[in-house]
Amino acid sequence: MDVSIIWLNYNSKPILDLAKRSLESVLALDYPSYETIIVDNGSTDGSDQDLLSIVDKEKNVSFLKLRTNLRYPGGMNEGFKHAKGRYVAFITNDAVVEPMSLRQALKYLESENAACVGGYLLDSLGRINAGSWVDPLMRVGSICGVRSESECNTMHMTWPVSYLDGAYIICNAEVIRREMGLPFIPETLAYLDDNLLSFKLWNLGYKVLYVPVFFGTHYISQTYKRLSIFNRLSIRSTLVRLLVIKSCKDFTKKIYLKKILLKRSIGNVYDEAIETANIIKAKFGTLDLNYIPHVHFGDETLIATIPFYRSIKLKFKTHDIVMHNFLTTHR
Repeated sequence: MDVSIIWLNYNSKPILDLAKRSLESVLALDYPSYETIIVDNGSTDGSDQDLLSIVDKEKNVSFLKLRTNLRYPGGMNEGFKHAKGRYVAFITNDAVVEPMSLRQALKYLESENAACVGGYLLDSLGRINAGSWVDPLMRVGSICGVRSESECNTMHMTWPVSYLDGAYIICNAEVIRREMGLPFIPETLAYLDDNLLSFKLWNLGYKVLYVPVFFGTHYISQTYKRLSIFNRLSIRSTLVRLLVIKSCKDFTKKIYLKKILLKRSIGNVYDEAIETANIIKAKFGTLDLNYIPHVHFGDETLIATIPFYRSIKLKFKTHDIVMHNFLTTHR
């Protein structure tokens, strides 16, 4: 078996039409030999049975029903344990994939000798997600910003990225099995799990690349928006990254952490972040930003101390300048 596709579902009744379109697009991928592993994360709304009703029994499809919701990292890990392919694709139930995407992306994965690749995904408004960057304060940004296909000048190039969007990633399964055992740390949850996979691979000496292939449309974060925890998880992931990655000076990092913690909405997120960071360091060790492609602004201390400084700077520092710095430094 060349490729294993792990497709993840959880309580998708509210977005059942979208989940069906997603699964149908996976089953219709234009590739000669692949297995599809449907992982249901302990759904209790009957959506798993609704989705199984559209599966073609003649296709190479298996169904893995989990007893409880192990979230994205735990569910994908369980699917990975059953994967037989040399390559593995991780796809969520809110991504409708392009038929030729797997075939085209695998050519880059092999020729570029990369551990993982991702193409560009469009959101429901037609804006591009073509991989992401981080800076030394562990804030994130999108390679194409919030631009459309016609506005992103670099989308037709292959480039290294800090990390890829977990909605649709294609990886060398043999590298992950040999170097990491499993791709994700179950305790990491959203807006962190896909980050850490890429960060760890870069630290191991492997490449994680954006490739100029249209992957499909991602109707972003449907599950977490329905659960109303989007902002909380985003803050938590930033805190964890600051705690597990060697990036800027400790003095600057401490100031920035205090700045984040002044927000009343934080609650006990910081305690959760410390607990998660300790788990990650036990499994992955402390990671080093020097091995990860990133954007370096050069004045992190000012960003850490002055309110709204980063937002104002990015407003006047054009996206093209940021990307030129990123691409010329890390190509």
